[in-house]
Amino acid sequence: MLLMLPGIVMISLYLILTRNFTSRNRQQVTWSPAVAALAINVGCNWFLIPASVFSGAAVSTAISYSVAALILLVMFVRSRGTRDGDAVRRPGGLRERWSGWRPGCAGRPWNDLENDGGLRPEGVG
Repeated sequence: MLLMLPGIVMISLYLILTRNFTSRNRQQVTWSPAVAALAINVGCNWFLIPASVFSGAAVSTAISYSVAALILLVMFVRSRGTRDGDAVRRPGGLRERWSGWRPGCAGRPWNDLENDGGLRPEGVG
């Protein structure tokens, strides 16, 4: 079971990243990591299964999914245009974008709530 744990974590990361690319209509990005994982899995299976049957298969799958997840992670970071949390540190990053956000205002800053064009019910405000 411990042999499978790193593979389970990496499969989870792989699935999350593939769903992200698919939701952005970029399914073609997920092909190259999948092909790389297939080639690595077949190669590792060729050597590891005869040596240690079930353990070899688990290690082979963990290695192949780890490589695929890391390839997708690199592609994800490059597609987002951020490096190591730059979105938080640079001007105009997440801190400035979310500085005016308050719960219940649908992502609009407080100053936009005052200029809602009369959409508030009477007596509110």
